Amino acid sequence: MARGTLARDISDIEEMYERMSRVLEKPESVLAKRTPVSGWSVSEQVEHVLLANRWALGSILSMLAGQGDFPTTGRLNLLGVALLRAGRIPRGRGEAPATAAPRDGTTAVDLRRYVAKHQDYLRTIKESQGEVHALRTRFRHPFFGYLRATDGVRFVRVHTNHHLSIVTDILEAAER
Repeated sequence: MARGTLARDISDIEEMYERMSRVLEKPESVLAKRTPVSGWSVSEQVEHVLLANRWALGSILSMLAGQGDFPTTGRLNLLGVALLRAGRIPRGRGEAPATAAPRDGTTAVDLRRYVAKHQDYLRTIKESQGEVHALRTRFRHPFFGYLRATDGVRFVRVHTNHHLSIVTDILEAAER
């Protein structure tokens, strides 16, 4: 992945996290509303994104710190290549891994705090772009295979965009 692409992905993620923060300013009643658009509410969509992205961003930060046991071999599978290259995840009823499934009792206050933490993670990654490119270690995505750090950033961008699009549709359907 070219260095400019990593910078663009990070910039896009930063902007999406700002949008997410604005969405989380809505009343809890709006964030909890369910519509036919998705089986999850707005807050559950956001929580899922944050849980999955925390895993990806945390893996990248651990790799940067030289912590953890990350392999230097392994590849993206065809699904991973196709979706990351296309830059989008098609709509459908995918099954989230248990570690990325929304939990009962998470509030908008909690989610805003998590967004702020992710923004800190992104700042660290942004400040370390040269090192991110130089990393040869990989981490395993449950559906896409092995991601390099730059692929992990791309995953966060694509994944966040996918769920923010669903959030927009849920909010529009709730207003009807």
